[in-house]
Amino acid sequence: MRKILALAVLLFAFSAVASVPEVQAPLKTQRMGFVDDLGITVAVFNLEVADTEETRRIGLMNRTALDPWGGMMFDFGAEDHFAMWMKNTLIPLDMIFLNFKREVIFIAPNRQPGDLSHVSPCHVLLEEHDFVSAEARDNFWNECVAGYESDGHLTRYVVELNAGASKKISLYDVLKNMD
Repeated sequence: MRKILALAVLLFAFSAVASVPEVQAPLKTQRMGFVDDLGITVAVFNLEVADTEETRRIGLMNRTALDPWGGMMFDFGAEDHFAMWMKNTLIPLDMIFLNFKREVIFIAPNRQPGDLSHVSPCHVLLEEHDFVSAEARDNFWNECVAGYESDGHLTRYVVELNAGASKKISLYDVLKNMD
């Protein structure tokens, strides 16, 4: 009977530990600003930098708040068709996609907590259309992906900010270090 009780206590303790949400400790922060084509800084943020597979995987998951001028920059190390999602994210976010020059190529505003749909330039554009057939949808997808590749608009960085914080940021603004 004691062994069963001890086993039950261990299982209960393990299940409590296993269900603790994974929250990333704050990462190194860089003061960065979005600069328009006239050289005017339109917005400045303190961005945590997620530049390893582990820090990118956890991102802003399970955080209950983000400083008003805070955010996270995901550096993927190379350009590609990267997609984000809001799994285990508890706060609404704006997602800003940048190329290797840190030029804004797409803004996905007001992404909602817990939304498991993929967020990338082509995914969001796909959501905005009604297609008469699967073939039309597939053609649109292929054209979108090819267009981003040929225009040099592959993603290298994604910046996540509080929802609404990207309102002053425009396509082709450049993210620069402010330190």
